Amino acid sequence: MEILDSSIELFRVLFLLGAIISLLYKKKYGITPGGIVVPGILAGILFASFRSFVVLLVTTTICWMIHRVFISKYALSSRWTTLICMSISATLGLLTMYIFRKYISFSSESSLVSLVVPGLITISAKKYGIGKIAYSTLFVTAVTGSVGVLLASLIPHQQLTSLNVQLAEYTPLTLTAPFVVIPVSLITAILIYYRFGIRGGGYVIGPFLALLMFIAPLQALSIAVAIAISYWSMKFIQQYTLIIGLERFVASLFMGYFTITAIDYIAITAGVGQYYPSPQIAIIAVAVITNELCLQPARLSILKGVLPSLLIAYLTRLAV
Repeated sequence: MEILDSSIELFRVLFLLGAIISLLYKKKYGITPGGIVVPGILAGILFASFRSFVVLLVTTTICWMIHRVFISKYALSSRWTTLICMSISATLGLLTMYIFRKYISFSSESSLVSLVVPGLITISAKKYGIGKIAYSTLFVTAVTGSVGVLLASLIPHQQLTSLNVQLAEYTPLTLTAPFVVIPVSLITAILIYYRFGIRGGGYVIGPFLALLMFIAPLQALSIAVAIAISYWSMKFIQQYTLIIGLERFVASLFMGYFTITAIDYIAITAGVGQYYPSPQIAIIAVAVITNELCLQPARLSILKGVLPSLLIAYLTRLAV
């Protein structure tokens, strides 16, 4: 679907649609289809490259088999199981990227976002069973993709591509040396959890934010402001609603969408020189860090989780 390459707005909407439909599916049937963000990511990859989609499904199957054969026999906490599954997922993803680099074209952001998919599906399969998760994930992905196609046919092309046209003068955010910075980020997350019992702010987010700190400090600062706005907005919402769990995370995704889109337009209007558009990862960064600040004591989470992760990611960036 070529329109996704020329419409950052449709790409983002497709991602959010996947989260909304996943949440509705969870409420209706009691099963999370591979993780709340997975169907939106899969739908985007499916439209970008069918071969990439198939390879990702194979990678997911291998990840699940490794967990079932080697990991499931141990009595691990849910958090340690998550860390191990995500580590296996990222390792398999990086190997896949390296092996198929000559045959499959991934944008850097799509590649790095897809690293979490096998792990998230494996974690869900552990809870609900692989059969139910395979069906629900593919079903919600198909529904998400169908709605995306419908929107693409109904909304005028000029409106869909307006933001892309305005951002055309900027270079998209591209992560360099992923085979170094991603493993370091995963190891950092494991060590932080082992030492402090704190989430470090995501497994692939740190390297992207550290890159922005290095090449576009003003943009990195604007994302920090977006996280602060999102966090205080969520705290305000939680005072007057019962929003928790997946609902809170989906709300955080929408906060990420609105704040990052606003930053895009501010950069365009102000004519910012060093700006690197990001279709997905900046939104995910705002949502994940907002959600974790709401889950854990915010000060502790920042001082012992987010900041150490960013510092190590930044030092790694300097080294490579």
